[in-house]
Amino acid sequence: MKLLVGFFALIATACAIEKPEYEVLKKDGSFEVRKYSNLSLISAPMERMDERNGSFRQLFQYIRGNNEGKKKISMTAPVFLHEEEQKMSFLLPREIETSGAPQPSDKKLALGTIEEGIYAVLRFSGWDEKTKQEKAQISLQQKIKEQGLTPEGESFFAFYNPPWIPEFFRRNEVWQKVKKQQP
Repeated sequence: MKLLVGFFALIATACAIEKPEYEVLKKDGSFEVRKYSNLSLISAPMERMDERNGSFRQLFQYIRGNNEGKKKISMTAPVFLHEEEQKMSFLLPREIETSGAPQPSDKKLALGTIEEGIYAVLRFSGWDEKTKQEKAQISLQQKIKEQGLTPEGESFFAFYNPPWIPEFFRRNEVWQKVKKQQP
């Protein structure tokens, strides 16, 4: 019983961290069309997908105080992977957006933004395996086409859970910016 309570406490803790706010414009199962305001990020280069751990460590060091002013920053979710741009990004908390993010001490890191807009999003579970990601991207593109939406730019991934969360509880998403439909 204690093990079960501890297990659910870990899941609750992982769910308690800040996530971006959005408005759901359309929902169909695991597919949603969402409206987001600008999202502030700190990003690290990632030359190859198998170098994610190094990128994660660089970003984690930034939020632990490896920045101008040695400011500690709360962990948020999701962690974004932009394969086309070869980078990993942490979402910065809303409080940092208003007060201004400190410049990174590590010159490989860069502050940036996911631009406000309309995003088609498909949720999928499991580990962030390449085959599941590819399947999710294909499914998202099919949904976008079915809904008569026009994609803009490249799709990217959002991973919400720490590594200790079991596969069937994991929340992953693939995002694609789409053009706003005319009324």
